[in-house]
Amino acid sequence: FSFTSFNATGPVCSLCPISTFADVLGSEACIPCPANSSTLYIGSESASLCLCPPGFFGQNNQPCQPCGLGTYKPTWGSGSCLVCPPRRTTPSVGSVNQTECVCVPGSEEVFVPGTNGTQGTEGVNCSDAENGTNCTSENGTSATNGTEGALECVCSAGWEDLGLGPESLCVECGVGRFKDSVSNSLCTQCPGNASTHTITTSDTILDCTCIAGSFAEGPGQECELCHPDSFSNQTGEQNCTSCPSFSTTGSYGGTSLDQCVCKAGYSGFRGENCTACNEGEYKETVAPGNCSLCPRGRTSLVASPSVFDCTCLPGTDPATPSLPINGSLNGTNATFNETSGNASDSCTCAVGFYRSRIVVADCFACPNHSTSPGGEVFLEGCECVYPFEGNPGLGEQCLLEAYRWRVEVY
Repeated sequence: FSFTSFNATGPVCSLCPISTFADVLGSEACIPCPANSSTLYIGSESASLCLCPPGFFGQNNQPCQPCGLGTYKPTWGSGSCLVCPPRRTTPSVGSVNQTECVCVPGSEEVFVPGTNGTQGTEGVNCSDAENGTNCTSENGTSATNGTEGALECVCSAGWEDLGLGPESLCVECGVGRFKDSVSNSLCTQCPGNASTHTITTSDTILDCTCIAGSFAEGPGQECELCHPDSFSNQTGEQNCTSCPSFSTTGSYGGTSLDQCVCKAGYSGFRGENCTACNEGEYKETVAPGNCSLCPRGRTSLVASPSVFDCTCLPGTDPATPSLPINGSLNGTNATFNETSGNASDSCTCAVGFYRSRIVVADCFACPNHSTSPGGEVFLEGCECVYPFEGNPGLGEQCLLEAYRWRVEVY
């Protein structure tokens, strides 16, 4: 045993306390052990008796380090720390027993029949081995109901095992997936058009609700995309909201009022009521914007969705406005220039008609006994038909030559 003196008037020696030693005769003071090490008894005579305590590792007579997270060391002396079982870790450094190894986040303990030991023990007492309730570890014992087993960490509900090995950690199901069992199985994808939204560890299919742009008639029902002409800007909706009058989203799954745009044949801005195009106008796009005027000489019905709805205006004879005019494309008294065949072109006057400088959209029949080549001609283009003479462009009537002479003589 090592002693040291405490009295200057005389040698009074006492045993070195724990965590110190004296390895030289006549020592006046005991030497402290290296950091985090200690002797087991008082009166230690050698530095080699300074050992790492449980929860610490290192060489004898050397500073000891605490066991890191997920490891433990139950014995005194040199040696390494032991690793916790799969999916277990320690809440702090310096753990001394496997019982300190707890399940990592995302997993929980379940009773697994047919295996030995739990948290460093040989068996487990279970009053209900079927579901693992009331399981407690008892060193050196086996299950009281005759079924040996252990508590193992498996993935909690809402977490999954990616199959990367026994040391792999459980991971969250993530948005749009769920798992309702405590097991190492994979998570399940939410049904179509449904999601868990902000929930990343969903443990029930009831967390799967409709995404924006879809709806379901009730809980657990399959979500359907909103039809065109409607939208849904919230999650978990049971109904979609109708777009303003005469507007549409143009496709399924609208998520915003701003996606509601005017249908073809209607004008207006996003998210507002739309107005039908007037007669003589059309709009071909499903988009915000104004209606366009039909080409010159053409008109259309209210809310026309295409330029091909613009048909030629009727040409009329002021003297007999009820008489039909030939040269029509569609069987009416319109005067379409059939040589073009393009509905976006202006309508031109048929043979025998002229365009008015005042009412430029209409064609009128040339005066009696006169005709025109058709097209973009005015009254000056009407010429008297032989044997009639005159200049309709100057306001003259077309008369027979003999009759004209008599009129001039008188």
